[in-house]
Amino acid sequence: RSNIEYLIDNRLISSVNISIDGATRDTVEKVRVNVKFANMLRGIDYLLSYGTRQGVFPPITFSFTLMKINFHDLPELIRLIERYKKKYPDFSYSVSLQMLVLTDVAGYREFVHEQHPSLADQKEFQTAMREAAAESKRTGIFIGFLGEDFQQFVDNGCHIPELLDPLTFLEFGKQEYGGLSMRIGPGWYEVEIAPLPSRWTEERAFVTIEAEEQCE
Repeated sequence: RSNIEYLIDNRLISSVNISIDGATRDTVEKVRVNVKFANMLRGIDYLLSYGTRQGVFPPITFSFTLMKINFHDLPELIRLIERYKKKYPDFSYSVSLQMLVLTDVAGYREFVHEQHPSLADQKEFQTAMREAAAESKRTGIFIGFLGEDFQQFVDNGCHIPELLDPLTFLEFGKQEYGGLSMRIGPGWYEVEIAPLPSRWTEERAFVTIEAEEQCE
């Protein structure tokens, strides 16, 4: 609490990003080891209540990394945020969906290959995403995902690119463009192109590549 009070009292918070990865105790405590769900909720409530008392209202973003183990919690997360929104209406609230990213951290690569959302039951996954989109529309709580409109993602069938090994991608990018690459998520990447191909008419510094597809 002292950290929250210090940051708010000294006007040091411009925005808040809360990594939550679930909306129930069972899911959160499975995904985030050593995190107590009840304590997390109390911390969020204190942040919002103290900010309200002090007249400080930074935008609040809840980050949610999609995984096989937690995708079904997304609709409930919207409803959880709605309760905060009703209690503390002066804040703006949104959700930022993230993808699992391959790294060289010991054990994490195996976790990604076990929990990548493309491995989830796709019928159940699509049902949960449609429900989340409906809750987003009903509550006015924005969901951002991969730089596109979440409703469009749902309307297009909730397609999650399959896991693509970054080494395969880096070699592809080198052969095709010789550009610098920036990995953003498994199966989808952005490659920095310099100079831009002459056939491009837009001012674009990046091109998105999906697994098994070629750039145009």
